[in-house]
Amino acid sequence: PFLINDYGLSYTFSANLLYKTFLNEKTVRPKAKKDLITVAPVNFDAPYLEVLKERRKDSYDQNGVANALRKDISINRAEIKPLPGSKKEVIVIDSTFNEVGKISDRFIEEDATEILIKSGRLKDYKYVRLASHGFVNQQEPEFSGIFMHGDSKDSVQDGILFSGEVYDLVLNSELVTLSACETGLGKISTG
Repeated sequence: PFLINDYGLSYTFSANLLYKTFLNEKTVRPKAKKDLITVAPVNFDAPYLEVLKERRKDSYDQNGVANALRKDISINRAEIKPLPGSKKEVIVIDSTFNEVGKISDRFIEEDATEILIKSGRLKDYKYVRLASHGFVNQQEPEFSGIFMHGDSKDSVQDGILFSGEVYDLVLNSELVTLSACETGLGKISTG
């Protein structure tokens, strides 16, 4: 009389996630061909910082987001300092991979763009390492993101990889690591 007696049941957070999980179970994807990609924007200087500020303001104006949320993803020069350590970090990781005969591709500074991340190239790598500034918006998590090197002002991409955009990335990786500030923040829930 109960469905649970005849079928295995499970739940997921979205139909898209269920669909992607179902695809992964039914299809065997080939292993990634390349070993490692490391991405580190390092510098977040003008004019890119101004582009990011303008894009965020435009998104508020266009979407009518409440003024209270603006403070949670405000951008100022003092908070977005260069990360020279991230450049050293990816160079050391690349060198370590190369020492054991693995091939790595490194994208630093102006090559570490949002366009690169969304290009579909990440699916070619077994390991992905991203080192940048991150920020969390506790009230509206979809406004949390990772700063990339700013593309041009005319670009469709704004230089911020938002959390919602991460779900659309096509990955074929065994391990993806993020080295960024505020990556340990968020609400811990049971269930």
